[in-house]
Amino acid sequence: MERIDREIKNLVDVLNDLPKCVATIPAENCVSGGEFRISFTFRKRAPQKIIKETLLIITVAIRRFGGKVTITEIKKPDGDGTMWEIRGHDVSPIEVALGIMNVEAGVLEKEVDALVARRGW
Repeated sequence: MERIDREIKNLVDVLNDLPKCVATIPAENCVSGGEFRISFTFRKRAPQKIIKETLLIITVAIRRFGGKVTITEIKKPDGDGTMWEIRGHDVSPIEVALGIMNVEAGVLEKEVDALVARRGW
């Protein structure tokens, strides 16, 4: 159980490193039978462009798990906005974290390549 908790914390840390993303482990998180759940939202006044780009990174990353990881948009319990939930089963949270990091790195690499091309380097 401790390994899973550490892996979930690592996934939360990776999500929190994404622009304007705020991830948490729900108090009622059920980590049993190889399942996990993480909630995240975005900081108030986060630009829609950043939100869309971050959601795209996460969505692309979880596709490779063939339905074992899902992302769902839900209304916040207090009714103040939207949050998202990532659920996984039969997959390690650390694998999901690595997938997100790989997609983010690919996006950043493309941005650097475009910058280099614009500057003629």
